[in-house]
Amino acid sequence: MPIIPLNTAASGLDIKLRDGAGQLTDPTVITYDIQEPGLTLVADDIAGFKRAVGHYDARNTVIPSGFDVSKPWKVIWSWTAADGVSSSATEEFTVSTGLGGSFTDLDNITKQIKEDIAATAGEFTEEQLEIFIVKSLDRLNLKLQLQGTTDELSFNDSLGVIQPTPSSPMRALIVMQAECLIVKRRQSSAISKGIKVRDGDSAIDTTAGFAGHKDIVTDICETLDKCIAAFLRGLSGVEDLGAIIWHGNSRLFEDADFDGDAFGTKDFRTPFDSKHLGPLH
Repeated sequence: MPIIPLNTAASGLDIKLRDGAGQLTDPTVITYDIQEPGLTLVADDIAGFKRAVGHYDARNTVIPSGFDVSKPWKVIWSWTAADGVSSSATEEFTVSTGLGGSFTDLDNITKQIKEDIAATAGEFTEEQLEIFIVKSLDRLNLKLQLQGTTDELSFNDSLGVIQPTPSSPMRALIVMQAECLIVKRRQSSAISKGIKVRDGDSAIDTTAGFAGHKDIVTDICETLDKCIAAFLRGLSGVEDLGAIIWHGNSRLFEDADFDGDAFGTKDFRTPFDSKHLGPLH
């Protein structure tokens, strides 16, 4: 007995028509009905989908919800042969309410991160990438001044989703922040493993590539900072965010911890500032 998942096309309900010699042969007309256990026709005289000569299925119908799935359903095929003779055949099938699959936004974010940083197989587990994303949410909450607001970002571990659902620009910032943290970790790991040994005229130096790591970190993290500034400048009430973006040609605050494990800022304001004096007022 065929098993067809609920809310999916009934492509598994197929039929093959053969002539007297056993050859697959097309009829002139072929339709089907689908009947749920309560005898309601959820498909009525629907044209069969041709898969090949003499082979048809019922994919033109999606099995609907709202009906009994504890008892067998029926598909009733009807066709007319080239000689005008009509026939029919009935088959029972089961409707399954089995698990459905979908990708969460976190899945898409981790996939994008791995592609962007060209992560090698086994370099990061999904749990490690999740930690990077959670740390990224913390940093963005600080940089965007979201703490204590309804827009504060958090990760729901049981559902595997970021809340509130990030917009496309916010999702891009999350990806970039995570990538900034990851390339810094790569640089730190490379430095800790680097050696430089000289023995007479012979030398082994594995630190030569550190400059390349630094360039990558600078490129990714500086791009992140520019995108955050652009994001903030596009918000309403931007005049209240001058403490974390550039104001004209003057920098007011700069991240001083370089995305380490602590947070801090450098204050570039002067006593002559009139809008954002803060504690200098």
